Amino acid sequence: GLTMAQRVIDDLPPELRDLRQACEAVQVVAAVFGGGPRDVVDLTPWRTESPGDGPGAKFLQSVAAYDWMVSGGRADDCARLALEALEGGVLLAADEGLFSIIAELVLAVADRQEAFEAFETHIADAHRRGSLFGALGVHLWQGYAHLRWGELPEAEQLLRTAIGESELWGSGQRGSTVGGYENAFLASTLVERGDIPGAREVIDRQGPLSEEMVDDGANFMRWSTMEVLLAEGRPEEALTVGDEYERTAAHILCPGWAAWRSLKAEALDRLDRREEAIALAEEELELSRRWGAPGTVGRTLVTLGTLKRDEGLEHLEEAVEVLERSSAKLAHAKALTALGSALRHRRKPTDAREPLKRALEMADACGSPPLSERARSELYATGARPRTTALSGVDALTASEKRVAGLAAEGQTNRDIAQTLFVTPKTVEVHLSNAYRKLGIRSRRELAGALTG
Repeated sequence: GLTMAQRVIDDLPPELRDLRQACEAVQVVAAVFGGGPRDVVDLTPWRTESPGDGPGAKFLQSVAAYDWMVSGGRADDCARLALEALEGGVLLAADEGLFSIIAELVLAVADRQEAFEAFETHIADAHRRGSLFGALGVHLWQGYAHLRWGELPEAEQLLRTAIGESELWGSGQRGSTVGGYENAFLASTLVERGDIPGAREVIDRQGPLSEEMVDDGANFMRWSTMEVLLAEGRPEEALTVGDEYERTAAHILCPGWAAWRSLKAEALDRLDRREEAIALAEEELELSRRWGAPGTVGRTLVTLGTLKRDEGLEHLEEAVEVLERSSAKLAHAKALTALGSALRHRRKPTDAREPLKRALEMADACGSPPLSERARSELYATGARPRTTALSGVDALTASEKRVAGLAAEGQTNRDIAQTLFVTPKTVEVHLSNAYRKLGIRSRRELAGALTG
């Protein structure tokens, strides 16, 4: 890709500026996906200047937003650039599913609600085109976004859909770049769901990583492999993978995109190397604050607060406060659990109950049995006896459940809804079943009243 794009650039006349910009953007993407030199094109001018209005210019804005993100930019600035790339639909009209996805994933890492809207627009475009590649790309990164947001059943469903589409398209073979992303995100989702054997199977299916594999897909596999090893109680092996992850991702200064420091810190802590662990977590917190997205800052604060034990209460309190402003529900539930546990260990059971009750409700709503069980155990240890655990009402619905329920309340059939949202009828059934349970109803006739009540 790099060589071909450079040959085209060398042969282009000066007046074909937008086409030249498109080829430069292709060079950047080839480097990211292939592990090549990331400074092949200087993207810094496009952080503050507009490269133009054509498709090639929009391609450059998209990759410039990504490049700024990984090199230490701020979430709001990178999101602004990504939104400029998507503005007007020029990028999506010219791109089957690559440069648009890059802009969308920047929005997801920045914790921006616009990511959800951009994904919805993109999947509709992919279906209009009949583009399998476009659909699998959206489903992959939608799954990643739902994992970040803590909507685990939806993340798993989207990622399994993407894997099936990859097999049809031909990219899901063992060890492939796209397969690395898919299997990494699915394995991490399964860890959060409590299915450790399933996560191990996914990791093994992808196959071993060589030292030469330094692309982002391989790095995400290192991330998920560490999570699986830690869940299996194998911190020494996790640390070995973490050392390799550090080598291949040290240039990435956004912890929202490469959280190797906090993962290594957890492995070090389990190996009684606590001072090293705290130093890594403090380094990540500094980078997280620079990035500024509340989900990223909150996650790192939870790690650091947990590592500091009795001295970490302020970090946990700040994590809960920061995550109140974030769409990262699972991270919020983890922060509340950690805070409640810390208060209980300080012999403040009454103070611990409220965060633990909220944590239990949120963990159940996210679909994370391990976190639910931990919060429940801590809550019982305070002397409380929770009767119910799950959140209820409209606020408990995920974005997808709310949209499906709204269409069903308007009178659309499951098949109509599936066609409108470009999902399978089975997916509609799952979302409706979840919505009925959370709203405390049994039939379609009750939906309209439950949604407005």
